[in-house]
Amino acid sequence: MKRIFILFLILFSFLINIENAFTENNTKKIVLENGLTIITKPSDANDIVSILCFVGMGALYEDDTQAGLSALTQYTIAKGTKKRNADEISWDLDMLGAEMWSWTPDHDYSLIGFQSTSENSNDVLKLMLDCIMNPIFPEEEIEKAKLKLISRIKSRNERILRHSYDLFYDALYDTHPYHKSRMGYENTITNFTREDIINWHNSFYIPNNITIVAAGNFNEIKLIHTLKKTLGTLSAKDLSITDFPEVTELEQTRERFEIRESMQSGVVLGFLTPPANNTDYISLKVIDYILSGSMSSRLFIRVRDERGLGYSVSSNFLSRKLDGCFMLSISTQTGQAFVAAEALLEQVKLLTNELIPLEELEDVKTYMKGMHIMELETNFDQAYAIGEAEILGLGYDWIEKYPTYIDAITQEQILNIAKTYFTKPYAIGATLSDGKRSH
Repeated sequence: MKRIFILFLILFSFLINIENAFTENNTKKIVLENGLTIITKPSDANDIVSILCFVGMGALYEDDTQAGLSALTQYTIAKGTKKRNADEISWDLDMLGAEMWSWTPDHDYSLIGFQSTSENSNDVLKLMLDCIMNPIFPEEEIEKAKLKLISRIKSRNERILRHSYDLFYDALYDTHPYHKSRMGYENTITNFTREDIINWHNSFYIPNNITIVAAGNFNEIKLIHTLKKTLGTLSAKDLSITDFPEVTELEQTRERFEIRESMQSGVVLGFLTPPANNTDYISLKVIDYILSGSMSSRLFIRVRDERGLGYSVSSNFLSRKLDGCFMLSISTQTGQAFVAAEALLEQVKLLTNELIPLEELEDVKTYMKGMHIMELETNFDQAYAIGEAEILGLGYDWIEKYPTYIDAITQEQILNIAKTYFTKPYAIGATLSDGKRSH
């Protein structure tokens, strides 16, 4: 940890401008009469602008027959409008020197956004708004998107550890919408129609379900004026889905195992945690870094290096709008899966039994604050972090408060939080090796 600390002291000398760019208290939020949320973070550090449109639409809002409908909608929303076909959209972006993306990165929300120069940002914004407000979802583009999405689903299923994550989610969340992949299933993707996509888009792309975040060197007055004249003219609507089922607490260990022809096994296990806006969020984040924040953290040293139980090992605190989870994962060799799982649990249980040494905690907190700066290096990074925090209920000013929250964490808090969540039943998903080399 000392080595990591020294490294960040060196890096800080190069990051002063970056730090100033996001710690200045210039982030603003306005909500229009129709419910459209606009968050702006202007900066003249460079001539680049990132504008992201967050939509409350994802696997959380889908039942199992609709699995992947949000992802398919995002794959096709920028593939044709009433004014432009897919090639024309691509051509216009090239001529404006811009990039535009649309995808579903999380169960709780979907995104469409762009990055461009300051000079062209308003023209690119109008192009993105055309895709949001006037998509036509051409049949040929839908079929292309289906093939692409199904290919990604198959690729994920073939990867041992990633498939183990999917087994884990299914075990942990059981029948709750969070149990399924945000990409859906091959059979559901195949069966979706153009009408399904249009209806899904119309249900969720409504002003009171949209948050626009802009970061970079842009004209704030001009941006808000453009949004008021476009999305601001739409009428608010009731969301078709507002009540979600509760996540069921585990009464005993839940397991999902699958045996495959392989020389490698993947194991993922973990515990339920509260929604992202819970006050325990920061403590759980710190625990995540204690266990696997760097190559000098506990899982890497004690499980991988000293015991040689895995090729890769990590922890991951996944925060969500509803109940999240704290996961431990490992890729290991034939016959070692359950030994490795016990080793992971052993490291978690240690946190429930003893105070973390103060020096270790302070090193971790310093590392986290350094990583926070690094993770907000670009305008896109900042826009994404602000939008995600707002969607998850943490607040649009979260990234500015985050370092202060980290500083406040104590040894006693870490011990109490570990006891609260890591002494309960857990879920485990594993793709187990049959000891045969796959071909």
